[in-house]
Amino acid sequence: MRIEPVQPDHHEILKLIQDLDAYQAALYPAESNHLDGLETLKQSNVIMAGALDTDNHILGMGAVKFMAGCGEFSGYGEIKRMFVPESQRKKGIAQKLLQTLEYYTMARHLPLIRLETGIHQKAAIGLYRAAGFKITGPFGDYPADPLSVFMEKSLSCFSDVLFISPYTPEDHDQVIALWQACGLIVPWNNPDDDIQRKLVNSSDLFFLARLGDLVIGSCMAGYDGHRGWFYYLGVAPEFRQLGVADKLIQHGESALAALGCPKINLMVRQTNTGVIRFYKKNGYEDDPVLVLSKRIISDS
Repeated sequence: MRIEPVQPDHHEILKLIQDLDAYQAALYPAESNHLDGLETLKQSNVIMAGALDTDNHILGMGAVKFMAGCGEFSGYGEIKRMFVPESQRKKGIAQKLLQTLEYYTMARHLPLIRLETGIHQKAAIGLYRAAGFKITGPFGDYPADPLSVFMEKSLSCFSDVLFISPYTPEDHDQVIALWQACGLIVPWNNPDDDIQRKLVNSSDLFFLARLGDLVIGSCMAGYDGHRGWFYYLGVAPEFRQLGVADKLIQHGESALAALGCPKINLMVRQTNTGVIRFYKKNGYEDDPVLVLSKRIISDS
């Protein structure tokens, strides 16, 4: 199972939204149901996350809405549309969804995450308490309501929870999904083959940026005894501009330096101007060389 952003109008998400609406309607009167509709969930200040199985079926959902601060009040993230159908409960899905929504909020440099739920949802309240949420009063536009429970949690700084560690086989599905999101997979390179080749050749130079169990960045480094190389450098779109790629590069440079590598080479497509700017910012320069290649094993 992996957690990643999904479109609110995905047909499986729409079914979960329909099921959640029916569930809430059976518990509370309409005026006590504060359910964001599809148009709100599509807005740019909302990220919808899905828990996906190995066949890409969505097992559960949750969203976070980023609320701007005003005056002396800081902004915050608000948990919305958390739902795991009964057949998928007690598998840790809700916990992973909730943790990922917290990470999305940290990535926006917001210090607080909040939510509103109902008094009859004892399991949900227990989940939130176990995750560190505390009971608070109404916030935002919510009215005081005896059927509502308001909760909040202070969040760590993003940089304090980010860490770099080696790839493991359990990371496979998340890494492939990350590469797809970053546009790093091309028809002439089979990503599964590339991973397997790396695992039998200096696997310790294949490392990932992580937030807990969530993989948000990757980099493969190589050293042939003469020059070092970087490949498959990518950061999930929702976690960019946070210094994640810088940390990956710094980690890779340190690992290669420890092996005695005197110089690192890169191959970047000339059209990828953003990546070129990134590397130049990190001290890499143009070399007056022509790169030639010959494929001797076909991945297609």
